[in-house]
Amino acid sequence: MRGPSLDEFAARVESYRPTFVYMSGPYSGLVDSIKGAIGPLTLQGKQVAPGELLTALEGAPLETVYLDAAGQEKVAELLRSRGVPNVMFWSEDPSGLVAAHFSSIFFSMMALESSVTILEAYALALFSTQAHLGAKVDGKLTMPNMPDLLTGPRDDPEGVTLALPDNASVPLPQLPGLDLSRGVAAAVEGWMDVRL
Repeated sequence: MRGPSLDEFAARVESYRPTFVYMSGPYSGLVDSIKGAIGPLTLQGKQVAPGELLTALEGAPLETVYLDAAGQEKVAELLRSRGVPNVMFWSEDPSGLVAAHFSSIFFSMMALESSVTILEAYALALFSTQAHLGAKVDGKLTMPNMPDLLTGPRDDPEGVTLALPDNASVPLPQLPGLDLSRGVAAAVEGWMDVRL
């Protein structure tokens, strides 16, 4: 939905009963012409209060909420306390460039394979964003602000875990003529001679 009112948003949530909700704050290139910034959640130009958002989402069988907007920590904690298993949010104001890169990788992973979990897609997006947008400043590696993930069982809203998974459930690519059962590197002739 683009630009709904709070009532329209609540009605759509009630009729569709989504398990995954993504909400983005407005992008502004005014802060920095290259990176831009993402603002707080707004609907029709009005900032959405945490209580209003919780009321609008009430009753949906939510598994994941991704708040791609500035200043959403309180909302994320309230959603987790109400039993939403996975809540992603920015505890620090996100750069538009970082938010776009992270979201692109995250949603690409989710669309790629149904066996990829939220935690795995989050981990890959996190690592990719840090690898591509980290920088050396005065000889020190600096990482961009990244979104947080609160995750845990629905029946234990206080049980929050941030442990990242291994890659066991991510399938190997299928490439004609290559046996990747021993890993991607092993399919390349002379791979054991490579020294990093």
